[in-house]
Amino acid sequence: MFLGELIRKNAQPVYTALEDRKSNTARFVVDVIGGYIALENPLVVEVEHKNRVDSSWSTAATFDDIYGNGTNAKVATGLKEQVRLKLTLDEPFDVWLRIFIYPPEWQ
Repeated sequence: MFLGELIRKNAQPVYTALEDRKSNTARFVVDVIGGYIALENPLVVEVEHKNRVDSSWSTAATFDDIYGNGTNAKVATGLKEQVRLKLTLDEPFDVWLRIFIYPPEWQ
């Protein structure tokens, strides 16, 4: 995963690049720094994981619902070989958010 920005405008999920696991536990941080902050529905951020041989991803952890600007973190344990974040904003309006996605803090 990379430190970067994401601008979001519709209800389709956005996925970060996958990263190889470095530990069974990691802390993930997402920082919403701007955009349409009066959300009707939350930004949902899930930590997904899978083994290389698996054909589908499963959810290892889910952040608390995000309704506006601020730093949000989640610790995921029991991680499989590959991890990524899934971000979903299911809003009835054409909204956007500017988000920093920080590299996982492996523990």
